[in-house]
Amino acid sequence: MDIQAFLQLSRGRWLTQQTCHQLGQFTAQSQIAQLDVELLEVNDAEVVRLCCDAQIDPTQVLCASKLSWQKKSPSSPLQADGSLLMVPFAATPSGEQGQLLRQVNQEPIVQLSFHINHEQKLIVTETHERIAVEERVWFASPNLRLRVSLLKQDQALCQATWYSEVRLGGLPQPEVQALGNSVLTP
Repeated sequence: MDIQAFLQLSRGRWLTQQTCHQLGQFTAQSQIAQLDVELLEVNDAEVVRLCCDAQIDPTQVLCASKLSWQKKSPSSPLQADGSLLMVPFAATPSGEQGQLLRQVNQEPIVQLSFHINHEQKLIVTETHERIAVEERVWFASPNLRLRVSLLKQDQALCQATWYSEVRLGGLPQPEVQALGNSVLTP
């Protein structure tokens, strides 16, 4: 599986349950969220703007997706909404590894590394000085997606977050893209 197929399979609406463990403090927090994942055209204005802001050639983009969420914590009446723009570009012709531009809401753009391993898990990594984050995302079935995110500081694991995501409404129909006179389904 390549990044385009992975994001295609991720399209749709998901119910997300998240549990975050602060290691060493013996605390955990839970949240639920509704997550919407949509694919964007590579020439979408938001995608082109993100590439230009990151000084990346927009013609190198493989695909793009936008994630929007509404979070609610059982311990708090407040609801948190947000969105994330994700734009991968490949380092290999197979599309199984490369770089990923990510922007949450209007925060600074972050460039991450990704690869899809032999188990079809998407592994995204980010490192900044003494901090490293690794997120693994995989499908237990087409309608059940699992994620784990690990935060390390100075090589020591300090936070682990587990997500289980259930697709709402079943699998979306494949998108049809017109390329010249031919029609392809990803």
